Amino acid sequence: MRLMLLLLLTLPLHAGEGVRVIPVSATYNSAPNYTNPNRLAPPNLKERQLLGIGSGLSSDRQERIKTRLRHMDRWFVDNVPQSQWDEIIAGMDRIRRRKLSQGETDQDAITDAMLKHAAKGLNDPLTKYMTTTEYAANKKNYATSYKGVGIQLTADPKKRGILVGLVYRDSPAKKSGLQAGDLILSVDGKSLKGKTPSDAVGLLTGEVGTHALLAIARTPGALPSYYRVARGDVKNHTVFARALSGDIGYVRISKFSDSTDLEFNDEVQPLKDQGIRKLIIDVRGNRGGRVWAGAHIISEFYAQGTETHHVDRRGSRVGTYTAKEDGRFRGFNVVVLTDENSASMSEALAVSLRDNRVAQLVGGKTYGKGTQQNTWPVDGGRGERVTNGRSYGPNGARYDARRTKSGARIRGSGGVTPDFPVSYQPGVKAAILNELELEMKTGDAPASPTADPALLRAIDVLSGPAA
Repeated sequence: MRLMLLLLLTLPLHAGEGVRVIPVSATYNSAPNYTNPNRLAPPNLKERQLLGIGSGLSSDRQERIKTRLRHMDRWFVDNVPQSQWDEIIAGMDRIRRRKLSQGETDQDAITDAMLKHAAKGLNDPLTKYMTTTEYAANKKNYATSYKGVGIQLTADPKKRGILVGLVYRDSPAKKSGLQAGDLILSVDGKSLKGKTPSDAVGLLTGEVGTHALLAIARTPGALPSYYRVARGDVKNHTVFARALSGDIGYVRISKFSDSTDLEFNDEVQPLKDQGIRKLIIDVRGNRGGRVWAGAHIISEFYAQGTETHHVDRRGSRVGTYTAKEDGRFRGFNVVVLTDENSASMSEALAVSLRDNRVAQLVGGKTYGKGTQQNTWPVDGGRGERVTNGRSYGPNGARYDARRTKSGARIRGSGGVTPDFPVSYQPGVKAAILNELELEMKTGDAPASPTADPALLRAIDVLSGPAA
């Protein structure tokens, strides 16, 4: 069978993310006599290069630095020459000496700065060492939900209270009847006159299952109405779908988070139940995310027996996933909408579906991020993200942008070229994407949407003779 998804290079065998890159139901067979190259010794970084590193810091922080450098060296996608490590370590030492000479006493801050320099020294913009704050924000970005009532707040120019800017779909606020444009006068009897949105957030925050009583002014001059709103889990939606004219469906994926694959099935299955077998998948502006979420979506369009080969950076096969059953949406005729900000997993989805003759691409050339990263929690709430693989299409083509030795992107390199290019008038695409973002959050389609030339071209492609 044809290669289903992509070739994953140097993916750690112990990483949970790698295990989930499978169809809905599949078997995995390891390649015989395989040796993981990342387990081979010695790594490029030599122990002599680590002697004395972090001098003046506590022994545990010195060991933390050594551990992180060894880890970067072991998992980074490209071999890092010893001379490059010498430059990196020299730069780390300059940071240490400068901070100590300036009277810095926070050894964790010094350690973080040194490790940030080390990650930057690999000349890969996506390899990073994250502080506790940065790592928490990174996790939040992929979270499936957050705790609250589900409204976006804005300041009232007249300072009468706080305005409701958006009401999120399926949220407690939506279920309670709140609307965009509502003016919140008070929360639990506490006036919001002259207050800021942050003040209002503080009053609305509370334990899940408790309620907040909101005084709302919806009509100027009218007496306030009172709404009892539950505090609960508000879902961070990343997918919405709708039926278009005829037998064509549309599904928008804003990013690939922890639950995007489940959302996709939940949104597209009703279209299938309506008899729709032509689908437009919109990943414009989607910068990627969780590999397994995208891989699960891709697998839904393939037949029983389709294989995914997992190979390492030497080109050796690690193993093979084989689908045990047909995907839910096998047989669909698909168009994928792309643009210059479709990156990473969006590109993998587009090129995989096209190379396997499931989809055609409409829109713009993609970004050209044909690399993959693994993120590890480390060092008491910090994080380390390392580029540890490159992606290739099922036909073996590489779409990662080329870079200079310093890590600068070479203009025009990389990316996936669409089958049907589409151009936009100035400002049109930005307006379209803003409308799509609003619909994703609220569930409400715009009353007068901006004409979308890429969507119209996709409909035209799907309305023609089947490929």
